Amino acid sequence: MSKKKHLPDFDPFVGEGDPSPIPIDGAHAPMSVTGTDAPEATVVSEYKLENIIPDFFQSRGGVLPRHITVKLGEGEIDQRKALADWRKLTTKDEAQKRRYDELVRLKESIRQNGLINPVHISRSADQDGFVLLCGERRYWAHWLLNEEMEGYDRIPAILHRDALRFLQIAENEDVEPLSTVSRARQTALAYLELLEIRPPVNATISDSEYWNFYRQALKPTEELLGVKYRPRGLWKELGERLSLDRRSIIRLLNILALPEEGLELADLWNVGQRHLDVIVNAPQEYQEELIEATISLQLSSSDLVELIKVLNEFGEEEYRRALRYFRDERDTYKPTGKRRRTQRPPDERFSVKIIQLAEGVTKYTKGDYTKIAKLIVGNRPEQAADYAKVLNAIARAVRSELQSK
Repeated sequence: MSKKKHLPDFDPFVGEGDPSPIPIDGAHAPMSVTGTDAPEATVVSEYKLENIIPDFFQSRGGVLPRHITVKLGEGEIDQRKALADWRKLTTKDEAQKRRYDELVRLKESIRQNGLINPVHISRSADQDGFVLLCGERRYWAHWLLNEEMEGYDRIPAILHRDALRFLQIAENEDVEPLSTVSRARQTALAYLELLEIRPPVNATISDSEYWNFYRQALKPTEELLGVKYRPRGLWKELGERLSLDRRSIIRLLNILALPEEGLELADLWNVGQRHLDVIVNAPQEYQEELIEATISLQLSSSDLVELIKVLNEFGEEEYRRALRYFRDERDTYKPTGKRRRTQRPPDERFSVKIIQLAEGVTKYTKGDYTKIAKLIVGNRPEQAADYAKVLNAIARAVRSELQSK
């Protein structure tokens, strides 16, 4: 194990045109950053909040809605206006309100306990300010405090010479767990970083261009790099960096093939990987609708498998009928940030399956059940008589119910 370097009591980057960083007093000891993505250790200094802009491309996707972050990056609005615009959204968007309330709780924690971990920054491309590498929630919590009281116009930060993607990834593992979509973004960023493919500097891009940057990780090697093979050892290094095996990496990257609006929703409502793994294999024109249905109707991954099977085997009309069942027969799901499961009674589940089976058989045989009867008797001769009794009993019960109506 290598020895830690002795840290000087000054910021080695001061004097390079930095707009007034202030070394923190003895109450906050200098902090070293170690590892492959922090080649030099630096002290913690305070930097003006107004001189720092959030990174547009990051695993978590940003704290504020992206259209607000774009305006901030373009200089159309400042940080205070960005927060005000976000607050307006929270009055009509429950997911945004939940996210804002979480930030308020962090603000109160910082007010009471101080900032325990500094944020990480690097110089912006024009060298006039800084880009936030890690700690965006802490950054915006400081802006909330800055709105309420004096003394929070600066934030403790560590300045890095370069934008270090793997530093961002390492910190993500130590704070609030990422959503599945954020994990897919993080995996793509790591993959592209190892290939030295980095995000565009300008944040002024469309949603499609934003997602298409990450989707480069889905391209064939020759199309992406102009060569036939990836660099030797790429999968091994990527797996070690992310603590994932190759199969898990590919599963996460495949999620990025979903449509932009669907990815935004899945990220906001933290739709699970099992659900997205199922939806990504559905016909593309239905993927966004299935994500919306997963959120609003609280569908399980098994429900999704059933819906997609109906779509593939019986067509859109039967799929719409099945979707209406989930929508009409269940309580409408109002997202609260926690998933709740609504299990249908067994008799209800079996009745739906029998109806779907009867409709499918009728459509397939066009009313001539001779072939199916021969197959049943041929494959299960000992049970065939019992099956016939069950079907007769069901038929009698249905006729009796019809006569009583």
